[in-house]
Amino acid sequence: PIFVGIAAIAAALVATGCANQGFRWTSDTEFSPSAVQRMVLRTSYSGDIASRIPSETKSVYESAFLMATNLDVRVFAKNRTLKPNADAYYLDAEVTKYKPGSPVGRFLITPVIAFGLWGSYVDVSFALVDPANQEILGKGMVRKANLWGGAVGRSITSESQLVVCPDEILSDLHSFTGKQ
Repeated sequence: PIFVGIAAIAAALVATGCANQGFRWTSDTEFSPSAVQRMVLRTSYSGDIASRIPSETKSVYESAFLMATNLDVRVFAKNRTLKPNADAYYLDAEVTKYKPGSPVGRFLITPVIAFGLWGSYVDVSFALVDPANQEILGKGMVRKANLWGGAVGRSITSESQLVVCPDEILSDLHSFTGKQ
């Protein structure tokens, strides 16, 4: 019975969109491992999300990309006109969902799961883009959801979820490049 419950929870998480969508190469263009090593990061935020994320959290999130990798080109290109040097890709990372939820609400429903009521959610879509023609070469998504109640639910915030996304994105890209 416990395994059935765990399987049901896992299926619900996947069905509600709380599972990552791994990086997939979608282009006919040949993959260049050296271009990944010289990526130029372009961060963005959908709609009014930028105004809802604390500025310190945005700084930590954006800086985490640089701390998590050994990129040769370490440039944040907020505008889309900056071109990388030599053979390189853009890494576009866009925060498409940011819902803080209620830590107090999650804490008060001990110990059940707070499906959607007070949960916190973060989605970051990412893509490798060819700077020459802006073609999306491959893309993926990192999704974070905190649906737990009790002390665990209260301690996990959307801010803490957002700042781990760069590690997951770069780990996903590293895993992909290792298979090429």
